Amino acid sequence: FDVVYDAWQSDRKAQRSQPEGYADGLEPFFASSNREFLSNSNGENKVYSPLSVYMALAMLAEGTDGESREQILALLGSGDVDALRAEAAAVWNANYCDDGAVTSILANSLWLNDKISFKQEAMDALAKYYYASSFRGEMGSTAFDKALQDWIDQQTGGLLKEQASGLTMDQETILALASTIYFRAKWDGEFSKANTAPDTFHADSGDTTCDFMRQRGTNTYYWSDRFSAVSKPLEGSGAMWFLLPD
Repeated sequence: FDVVYDAWQSDRKAQRSQPEGYADGLEPFFASSNREFLSNSNGENKVYSPLSVYMALAMLAEGTDGESREQILALLGSGDVDALRAEAAAVWNANYCDDGAVTSILANSLWLNDKISFKQEAMDALAKYYYASSFRGEMGSTAFDKALQDWIDQQTGGLLKEQASGLTMDQETILALASTIYFRAKWDGEFSKANTAPDTFHADSGDTTCDFMRQRGTNTYYWSDRFSAVSKPLEGSGAMWFLLPD
């Protein structure tokens, strides 16, 4: 057991061991993009993956030039394309895990119009630094749309089957980018089914009855003039933050 465990730990450490400071410039992007994507929800729950949008924008920078590229690089906190390539590869590797304990699978893809010629050098760079797969086909066709839907369905463990089934590409599309992340981890302290019971939740739209996963323990509770928050650690993979607006 010890030999196998030590080998697993060594592999996991090597996967996560990235150049020091590789993520220093990401916090401003995460903060600004979180506000942009998650504000003004109109009472709806939203899900946003900064990593997926980061990888998609990084790939987009490879296919642009001039002012457009400079704007994307500034948003992502990268000085130039070479720096972006190194940072994107480090981000991908530091967050990729599929060892049976934690599943964190990042996937990127490009969908190319078969009537357009693309520079092989650019395709090679996207595959090398962003781990992107490339597919060519007839834009707007049922077969190519189905290929995109199946790819997203496969990369997300079937959890987005309904959403993916509605994705299509227009006949005039030259290039489409798709970036996904599939994450699964256990709670560090699992919720007890015996302690779960219905109670009243006070929402903006009114009171509603739902299950409360009651659990006793010591934790840090944060609050401000706009929200309160608490984190729940995950086994071997950071924590999930719960935020409740006032």
